[in-house]
Order: sequence, then structure tokens, then C-alpha cells
Amino acid sequence: MDNRDQTTDPHAQMGARELKKIRNRQAILAAGQRVFAQIGYDAATVRDIVRESGLSPGTFYNYFQDKETVFQELMNGIVGDLRGRVQRARGEARDAHGFLANAFLAFFNMFRDQPELLQLVSRNQAVLRGLVADGQLVSALFSELAADLERAMDSGMMPRAPVQWMTWVMAGAGFEILAQMAKDPEIEPLAMANFLSDLFQGGMARVAGRASVETSSAGK
Repeated sequence: MDNRDQTTDPHAQMGARELKKIRNRQAILAAGQRVFAQIGYDAATVRDIVRESGLSPGTFYNYFQDKETVFQELMNGIVGDLRGRVQRARGEARDAHGFLANAFLAFFNMFRDQPELLQLVSRNQAVLRGLVADGQLVSALFSELAADLERAMDSGMMPRAPVQWMTWVMAGAGFEILAQMAKDPEIEPLAMANFLSDLFQGGMARVAGRASVETSSAGK
């Protein structure tokens, strides 16, 4: 049996150091999430995050350059989780209603189950819209939605409609509902998911019907 004192074991010390680094990073991210949710990205400062984390400014700068890098890492984690949830929901769908309603429900429930995340997204709508416009962070989320819509249309599950336009309006509707959910906890995610599914199915059918009529008229 090895009776060496683990405090002098370099492997044990390395493990302790790595664990401390992980804990420090997690503490800073958790503090950033609370600060951004409570006062918003624009008003937040590194000092606010440091104070909330209980760590020193020097420790903060060992892990992050500024508040922007904290926000980006938080959003990377949120978007990564969200991508997995909505893709699974769409992948399990057997009809157009399931494709839309289940994905919207997974989207809404993720934030309803984590009120601080809901507040974070709601309070920082302008920043998030800027990230969308710049093509950062959420581009994969949009690309996956567009690809899934294309496959659903190709398979006949959904009527043909402009994929890029549908991606824009579906994402916009989802984020707007989140903002309203943050203001009104009585909003029911399932009811909203079903409403949006019915709305988009009806709209897509109308768009497809109009395109069919225009094609037929052009061929005469």
C-alpha cells in the first residue's frame, strides 16, 4: 500500500489544481449569468461579475479577457444545449405538427425550467439580435433549422415554402414568445407551441398553394 502523503504527490497536486481551475471558471460563468440576467449585458461590468463570483480581479483575468468573453461562453453553452434539444424533437417528429410543436415546446421548456436563463435571454434581446445579425454563436442553430426544414419539405412532411424566410420568422417568433414568458409566468409553453405550429402550418400551406397557382398560370 502506498502511504505517501498526497499533498506531496505531484499527480495529486495537479489534479487539485485542475479542479480548482474548473471551479473558478464555473464560478465566474455562474456569476456572469446572474449579473447579465439581473442588470443586462450593457450595464454589466467586469467588476460586477468579480464581486458576484467572490473571486479576485486577478483570478477573473486568468480565465477571461472581458465581460464579452464571459457572455460568449455562456451563450455557447446555452446554444449548444438548445441545439441538441430541438434537433432531437424535430428528428422524432412523424408529421408537420410534431416537427414544429415539439421543437417549439423543447425550446420554451428549456428556459421555463431555468428561470435565470429565461431572464438572461429576455433582458438581453438587443445583444442577442446583434449576434444573430453578425452571424455569431447562433448561426449553427439557424443552419440546422434550415436544413431540417428542407428535409421535411423534400420528404413531403411539410409544404414547400422559402426556407430562409421560414427560418427567420420561426426563430423570431420563438424568441419573442420567450420575452413574453419572462414577463408573464402564466403563459403556457404547450399552448404556445401548438399555436405556433398551427399558425406556421396554415401559412406554409397557403404559400405553397399560391406558388402552385402562379406556376400554373405562368405555364399557360
